[in-house]
Amino acid sequence: MTGMTSQAFEGGSKRSGDVISKTSATQGTELRMWLAIAILISLAVCSAAEVAAVDEASPCSKYQLAFNHSCYEFVRLQRSFTSAQSWCERGGGHLVFIENEETQQFLQKHIAEDQEWWIGLISNSLLNETTNGSMIWLDTSNISYSNWYKDQPSPFSSTCGYILKNAKYQWGVTENCSQEFDFICEFESGQSIACDNYNATVQCGSGEVIQIGESFYGRKTPHYCVSETPLQYDPDGDCSWVSVQDEVAGQCHGLQACQVTADSTFFGDPCPAHSSYLTVQYHCKEGLQLLVTDTCFVFENITVGLNWLLSPYSGNLSCIISTGDGHTIDPYYPLTLVSNVTYRYSSPGEFTVFVECTTSEWHVTAQKRVTVQDKMDQLSITGCYSQYESGNSSHCRTLYGELLWIQVELNGGNGVTYIMLADNMTLIESSAKEGIIPHNLTLDSASQELLGPGIHQLEIRASSNTTSSEISESIAVHLVEPVSGLQAALASHTLHLGENLEINVSVSHGAPDKLKFEVIGANETQSHEEDGPRGEPRTYTVPVHSEGSFLVKVVAMNAFSNASLDLGFITVLANSSHQEDFAKEQHSSKTNAQETNGHRRKNKIYIKPSRHVDPFTSVTLGWPDNSSNFSFLWSCGACWPEWNECVQQQIILTNQTEVQIPPSCLPPPKSAVTVRVLVCNDGNEERQDEQCLYVTARQELQLEIRCEANCKPVNAREELVLRVSGQKDSQAIYYNWYLDNTFQSKSTTLPPACGLTGFRQNSLNLLQSNTSVLKMNSSFLQTQGEAFQIKVTAMTRGSYGEETFLVSTIPPPESPACAVSPKQGSVLTAFTVSCSVPCSANSCQSSRDRQLTYCFYLKPNSLLHCGPDPELFPVYLPLGEEENNFILHMTITVSNNFGDTVQTNASVKVGHAAMTDGNLTLQAIVSEKANSILKDGNNSMSLFQLYQSVTSVLNQEAQEESFNMSLQTDTRKELRGLMLTTLSAVNVTSMQIALKMSEVLKEITYRSEELSVSAQVEASNTLKDVSASLLTVNTEDSRDDQKLKDAANYLFNAVSNVLKASAEVRAANTSVLEAEQSSVSHQLLNTVENLQSALLFGKEPDDEPTVLSTPSATMYIHRLQAENMDGMSINISSSSSASFTLPPASSLSVSGVDDETVDIRMVSFAVNPFLSSDTSFDISGTVGGLSLTGLDGLIIPVSNLKENIEIMLPRLSAAQEDRILLNLDNFSTFQVNVTSENTSIVIHLECEHDIPLILYLGYGYCPNETNYDMKNHLH
Repeated sequence: MTGMTSQAFEGGSKRSGDVISKTSATQGTELRMWLAIAILISLAVCSAAEVAAVDEASPCSKYQLAFNHSCYEFVRLQRSFTSAQSWCERGGGHLVFIENEETQQFLQKHIAEDQEWWIGLISNSLLNETTNGSMIWLDTSNISYSNWYKDQPSPFSSTCGYILKNAKYQWGVTENCSQEFDFICEFESGQSIACDNYNATVQCGSGEVIQIGESFYGRKTPHYCVSETPLQYDPDGDCSWVSVQDEVAGQCHGLQACQVTADSTFFGDPCPAHSSYLTVQYHCKEGLQLLVTDTCFVFENITVGLNWLLSPYSGNLSCIISTGDGHTIDPYYPLTLVSNVTYRYSSPGEFTVFVECTTSEWHVTAQKRVTVQDKMDQLSITGCYSQYESGNSSHCRTLYGELLWIQVELNGGNGVTYIMLADNMTLIESSAKEGIIPHNLTLDSASQELLGPGIHQLEIRASSNTTSSEISESIAVHLVEPVSGLQAALASHTLHLGENLEINVSVSHGAPDKLKFEVIGANETQSHEEDGPRGEPRTYTVPVHSEGSFLVKVVAMNAFSNASLDLGFITVLANSSHQEDFAKEQHSSKTNAQETNGHRRKNKIYIKPSRHVDPFTSVTLGWPDNSSNFSFLWSCGACWPEWNECVQQQIILTNQTEVQIPPSCLPPPKSAVTVRVLVCNDGNEERQDEQCLYVTARQELQLEIRCEANCKPVNAREELVLRVSGQKDSQAIYYNWYLDNTFQSKSTTLPPACGLTGFRQNSLNLLQSNTSVLKMNSSFLQTQGEAFQIKVTAMTRGSYGEETFLVSTIPPPESPACAVSPKQGSVLTAFTVSCSVPCSANSCQSSRDRQLTYCFYLKPNSLLHCGPDPELFPVYLPLGEEENNFILHMTITVSNNFGDTVQTNASVKVGHAAMTDGNLTLQAIVSEKANSILKDGNNSMSLFQLYQSVTSVLNQEAQEESFNMSLQTDTRKELRGLMLTTLSAVNVTSMQIALKMSEVLKEITYRSEELSVSAQVEASNTLKDVSASLLTVNTEDSRDDQKLKDAANYLFNAVSNVLKASAEVRAANTSVLEAEQSSVSHQLLNTVENLQSALLFGKEPDDEPTVLSTPSATMYIHRLQAENMDGMSINISSSSSASFTLPPASSLSVSGVDDETVDIRMVSFAVNPFLSSDTSFDISGTVGGLSLTGLDGLIIPVSNLKENIEIMLPRLSAAQEDRILLNLDNFSTFQVNVTSENTSIVIHLECEHDIPLILYLGYGYCPNETNYDMKNHLH
């Protein structure tokens, strides 16, 4: 007999928790029961978790499913029929019996239909060889419910049953029971089977005891506990079974769990010929009820209730109670069947209350899980701190970007998690060991960027490991944005005593609480405070109580920052003074220029050497009338910091006839500033003027900025270090570092006194001077946003240079992967270009949050499209490279708004298109596609692409391409005319459209011989319109000088093409309407004038001239100061165009031109652009034109020349000349036969010596010294 042991409850030390009271006495002696029989008592409680599982979950194991008082296990192991049954038997079960529809449906829900599954069906032929092979269950019971496939099984002598695969879970039979299938085990409740030498497990739940029913040992069925070899069972042989109910009951009765071994030495051997098995039938009887609450709080009294149900009983009732937290009541003697113990836990967690009670005949255990929660129901915000101040929940603020600490505290809880949210967006997540200890939540700059500056309502949530509830509290946080972008302007620089000073103020960032205005005089300072502008520009009125000259300063302040701005000087006059309105003077001078020119020169500031200066030159401004009776007060109108500093240091004296501005007091290059003067005489008569001063410089120093610390992408919480270096052979260089405010912003508006339209003015804030290293700390970086631009300037004694550096906290975009589909097509195929950008950890987020721009190029200067969409459809592409199998290469760039650009390439095969499509001609196909494009949202870029594709075929050399030759000239003309007609309806609204349309116009007009007269008319009208659009789309907000030059060059080439076509038509003497040719001529000349005006936009005086050159025309434009015009030669090298040489400016009578700036416009045509009807004489050869204009575009008349303008026209082909030898010893005469009054005569003298000659001309007679029609001195 094997030994049987009982797993006793081990009492722990009394570590925590308190027993408050017991409702029954704890007296008597402890009763323990140790059984020394062949039963191994195994309390199915190996841990607190397993105890809870037995008590509160299903009686089935975690691998089984419960249904209808049985447990089912679906075993995905391939076994034979007998092996599968043995596997089930080792757990006390058998292959499944399906005895009703409900069980069938249950099984179907949990098995795969594509697998076979063994079930407990077998042939009854083993019981009776004479049977016809019907099927029974393994326990020999008959089938009452069936789900056969095709109704019934085949009559085999020895078959096994299974669930067929892919047959809607129907049953089948097979003779091959050794094949391996998955299988289903059934473990019946209240029954356990054990094969010989195995254990039958009998187990009840918490508080229950075992009651043994019918049990036997031996063999009742031949199908249990068999080997792989089929059992030859003889029902009449020496094999039977015996009842063992009393033996098993004696071993398991009254226990909660036990195992009984199927042992023939203990039970005897009723079936010696074959192996025996043990079957135990039992049920569970409730013996002990344990009553404990499911949840409670720490230090809350709970009741542990015991209800003993096995009455009557013999002996003493003795119990052990374990609370699961280390506290044990051992022993505990209940005096009554129902007793209570009051207890409280001192720490949170999940605990299992375990009770073991015994009598002389019973041994019962029960367990129950209790969740003890920490009491945490109050969250307090106890403080708010920044480096500037300490506050509380009602006053919590810091400078935007600086750390803010919010202190929180709970009244309980361990393992606490705090979460700070704004509109359900998590800002902070922080952990603390204990809630009762104050904890700081840090709102850093990264979290603040998610919020932005301003007042925000935040929610703080707290949860812990020891509580199930979550509590929250709210707080208002003010993130005060630093004051920046302060702008202010004085309404007037002169006012009378008693009048208030008006100042327009705006602040782009920071929302200052207060504005302080300071009016600073020589002997006194007046101060005035007002509320801030609150985001909108506002005009403030500031009283001034004294007369004199004052510096005006404005300071914008909030709680943590301020910004100041010097507005320049004002003059406060006594009440008796009367001032003429300066604007009226300007208006009257413009309306009557002839009358006021002399007066204005007397009342106008003169500037020496010029209003356009470099940063190395001293500037002198003076008043032309320096009478001793006059007093002067100089001030800046559009001020700059250096002026105010130099005035305060008395480097600039503001009360003299002339004011000297040394180079150190000038603003940095690319600045337009103004200087004002107020002139008074003894009679209180006042005169004033304001003049503009432009500071520019050529970039001669090459600079390089290197990032030495915290480089791209920049971390705004760390210091950024930049270093600049110039040429090694340069002399000492003086560096200034500036914050460039023009990055990603509109250009600064020029002062009204500055008339140079388009001048790009800097807007700089000086950061550091005279250093090659710039260090920017985290506080500065966090106030500048995601990206900003730094500019460094460098100066030597006579050279200047500058460079910019983009500081960005945003990672650059990833290089895209792009593909064109289809991979090949024709010029009429609608292709799709698709790009995808791989995401890194940082760039992916920036791509989602910030817009990227995708640009598609055929060549570096041939743009297809730019926009935010990574896909371009439809897109028409021109012919590929013929020598490369018509492969066309494309470049795609991806850029963000912060200057970062990456690119990739794609290629596609583009060949020729069919000339017809069904009944449609090529013209009809192109027209249909164009109309379709225009209907779909007027997508002009797609139209341009289509036309560029078509012209790529038309412009091929005819002798090289059979397709091109197959197109008749009329067809080609019709196509070009069709495209030009459609283009005339396109509205140019952006520089991108203007650029692409200009390129297409150049391509369509490329072959002048294929432009009909009507096409020329359409082309000239469209050229005029597009050129005029360049004057409007190239605004300050969307200005791109390079695109403007490219568009102008395309358009000028198109003008040359149309001009050539027009000349060819006139030369052919075809019968065309003169009105049409005249219209073409005028529109082309208007186009040239528009292009000149567009290219002059923003051009700085004395900059390099702009030259456009084509085979048929050449254009030259130059802007310069009037004094630099002396003897200027306008000559284009390597060109057969006209050239001009100007005399001194004084002889041109342009020295009095306003603004002292002159635009020179020259154009030269190789063919005559005029019709004969437009002129009174015949024109042949090169035609040139020169005009001088002011900044307003108006022509400056040139008359009464003191010296001639030299004009040189090239002779493209010299005809045979008649030479005459003149004898200069005396008068020599020669006769010229003039056949027409409009004929020009050119007399060319070739002299062997440089001697002065006099030429006399007479018409119809021989002239002499006294009788001549014209006389000219030749040198």
